[in-house]
Amino acid sequence: MKLTLKSVENIVENGMGEFSTYVLLSRAIPDIRDGLKPSYRRVLWTMHEMKATKFTKSSTVWGKVMAVHPHGSTYPTMVNMTQKDGQLNTYLVGKGNFGLHSSELAYASDRYTEAKLSEISVEMMEDSKKHGVKMIDNYDSTLKLPEVFPVKYPNILAYAQSGIGVGFSSSIPSFNITELCEATIEYIKNGKKTYLVPDFGTKAYIINDENIVKTINDDGRGSIVQRARVEMQGRDIIIREIPYDTTREKIIEKILKLYKEDKLKEINNVDDSSGLSGMEVIITAKKGVDMDRLLEKLYINTPMQSTYSANMMVVNTKGLPELKGVWSIVEEWLVWRRQVIKDMLKYDVELKQAQLEILYGLNIIKDDLEAVITLIRTSTDADVISNLQKQFGLSKIQAERIAELKLRNLTTTFIKKQMSSIGNLEVEVEKNNKAIDSVEIQNKMIISDLKETIKKYGKERQTEIIERESISQLEKEVKSDLQVPNDYNVRVFVTKENYIKKIPLTSLRGDQTLKLKDTDSIIREIETTNSEEILIFTDKQNVYKKRLSELEDCKPNQLGSYIPNEISLESGETILAVLPLSESSKYVLIGYEDGKVAKIDVESYRTKQNRSVLKNGYADKSALLFDILGTENVDIIAFADNKKVVLMNTETINSKSAKTTQGVTFIKLKDGCTVEKYEFAEKSELPEKEYYRLKSAGTGKYIKK
Repeated sequence: MKLTLKSVENIVENGMGEFSTYVLLSRAIPDIRDGLKPSYRRVLWTMHEMKATKFTKSSTVWGKVMAVHPHGSTYPTMVNMTQKDGQLNTYLVGKGNFGLHSSELAYASDRYTEAKLSEISVEMMEDSKKHGVKMIDNYDSTLKLPEVFPVKYPNILAYAQSGIGVGFSSSIPSFNITELCEATIEYIKNGKKTYLVPDFGTKAYIINDENIVKTINDDGRGSIVQRARVEMQGRDIIIREIPYDTTREKIIEKILKLYKEDKLKEINNVDDSSGLSGMEVIITAKKGVDMDRLLEKLYINTPMQSTYSANMMVVNTKGLPELKGVWSIVEEWLVWRRQVIKDMLKYDVELKQAQLEILYGLNIIKDDLEAVITLIRTSTDADVISNLQKQFGLSKIQAERIAELKLRNLTTTFIKKQMSSIGNLEVEVEKNNKAIDSVEIQNKMIISDLKETIKKYGKERQTEIIERESISQLEKEVKSDLQVPNDYNVRVFVTKENYIKKIPLTSLRGDQTLKLKDTDSIIREIETTNSEEILIFTDKQNVYKKRLSELEDCKPNQLGSYIPNEISLESGETILAVLPLSESSKYVLIGYEDGKVAKIDVESYRTKQNRSVLKNGYADKSALLFDILGTENVDIIAFADNKKVVLMNTETINSKSAKTTQGVTFIKLKDGCTVEKYEFAEKSELPEKEYYRLKSAGTGKYIKK
């Protein structure tokens, strides 16, 4: 037996790399072309081949899916594809208990449920065998299935889905199919890009934020705030619809927890009366309670308000994962769809030309049928084809088709009837050839398909859009005392070794020395309140959140709290910065190695859902500077590794609401150069600072010797 030794590095680099690629491209992330993950596509195709347009046992379906997807039961996938409140348009129609997207109650076993293809799924696949898309082998090369489906609209934007791979994650919101198709038509006709607001099957409210909507459309990232849809009846608040990414059980659990902790004194009772008629969670208030303020308090402190973080990672037409905005997706989809149309037209032309060739052969022999019959009768089976070719000047295909005709069909009547379709076929071939060569005609065909999609599957918007201005004043007025019943002023010290000392101002009397480890030093100091938050940035683009009220008060002679012990870091994760917030905090400032600096609205990090960690909390690139800006802009200095320096004021940097903004250029770098560090001008020891000041981004000046 031969033994091959491999290093751990080799295994990780090669084996894990291949596995990562497989997970990303073959399981976790949807394809930009048809908008489907492989598991979804294989379920649909299997049901298509089963002709499952009538209800079929779920266990039978997923059993047959194993032939193309040998990764265990796909029944949970089928459940997701069937849940009526999870999507604007479902891929499957179910019979039996498939559960609800908005509930944690278990769905029934696969032996008790049945499913069939929805109309939209049937249409999605109907052209799969017209050679517009590639047919590929299944895992053991015993079956063929489409690489993707030739969908007639940008389906990837019409179906909410998420996936987690190795090093990548994807979270794509759904958009209203009518709005999506109409906007795509407008773009094709006039090049106009309409900013689309997501729409979810759970029918809640979306708080409109133009900056976030713009970022999602342009860059594919942004956090959408949703609110439960309620009815107010006397002292009852009735929850009818909830945000897409929560459940009614989570909402009820949070409300009851706050009530038991005596932090929600305004309510008497919570009753879940949800049933076949829909969701109905009734929150009954005590007499004399301001119902509007109570509702706002519930929004602020429970999952009745939640944030959907869009991260629109897709597999592009080159087969690679890529983060794309709405209109980047639409543009790439249109290029692909035109190619699909061209390939289907080419195939159709080939079929019709083959038909025409046979008909042209019949035209050649139509006036000499007796000679044809005689020749066939007197020829051997081996010679009949070549004899027909020689005597009548036929092609091999023409001769073969004529030789196959029954004697009763070798009549003038039959042949004239066959030839009557020549004109129509020639017109269709000419029409298709023109379409193959014309982007304009292809666009018209796409528009026609989009209009038909709207007609068949279009729905009114499910998620109502409300303006932030309509709720912001009340939101400000409603004080959240649930987490911090006792607010007071504190001074916060952050150390180099990730200790944080929260000291009440009443304990900072006189000239007291702060206790630190011998190797440690203070790197940040701020006066704030006990109700504020701290933001903890890590090297994995996570931002952990902690309320100061959750940390123990300490005295100057105590070390304080060790931050890694206060949060649940991932394996190998390193803290890069700890930023305490105050009332005056306005922006998070992040400086990157590539010379770009981002100024992000601090409200983007002040989420109201008590989330302990924000994934994708900043851009996925090397960050060197993390800090908080107040209302005043400040001077910062960038030092490049080619010894050039730029000093500019942060007022030159436009603020963004998207946490993952790439920033704007602060210092222009030559190829191969990077920023070594950023410094605040007031703290920098660089001599003659004003010598390096610029009003806008530039390459800077060399450091004076």
